[in-house]
Amino acid sequence: MPSKFSSRVLPELVISGLGCRSLIKEEAETLGLDRILIVSSPSLRRTTGLVDDLARSLGSRLVGISDDVQ
Repeated sequence: MPSKFSSRVLPELVISGLGCRSLIKEEAETLGLDRILIVSSPSLRRTTGLVDDLARSLGSRLVGISDDVQ
């Protein structure tokens, strides 16, 4: 089987910097997103508060957290 890979990626916006986590709910509203899945490595969730902070910020928009990414 050939080892070909192709991917089509939608335009992205990257927001970076101190305090940017607080903007996730506003960004979700701007983009019209009402069902969000957080994907994380186990170590990021276990050793930082980042994933749980994002989850709290998303409120009812959060549909789950997948933290088994290797």
